[in-house]
Amino acid sequence: MRAALPGLLVTAAGALTAATEGWWWLLPVGVVLTVLGVPLGLGRYASLGHATAFTSFTVRQGLLAREQAVLQRRAVVGWSVRQSFFQRRAGLATVVACVGAGTGGYAAVDMAADEVAAFTVAASEPWAETLAP
Repeated sequence: MRAALPGLLVTAAGALTAATEGWWWLLPVGVVLTVLGVPLGLGRYASLGHATAFTSFTVRQGLLAREQAVLQRRAVVGWSVRQSFFQRRAGLATVVACVGAGTGGYAAVDMAADEVAAFTVAASEPWAETLAP
């Protein structure tokens, strides 16, 4: 939805300006942006992922520049959970594994909100169990 929303907004603006001002050119631009947003959104969705193993875990995101990080459990020093307005409505969250080295954190984007606590416990040392409800 996030990938198609700009195209939908331009399409709506194009329909409004075509009806009121006679500016017909904005309407097809919006339709093209909406159509191009669909494969973009599907590609982003296909690139998402996270998994845990006995001593490590992995997070993945991106479309054209896919980024996958495999981290050892002992590297995690904390967790940060963020939710945008739209993520909250969809029951999703972005979970960031905070590490002491590298970029400072690695994000698992659009994880199901009810999986966050179980993922953080499975992907980190036993100290994260105190965070689970």
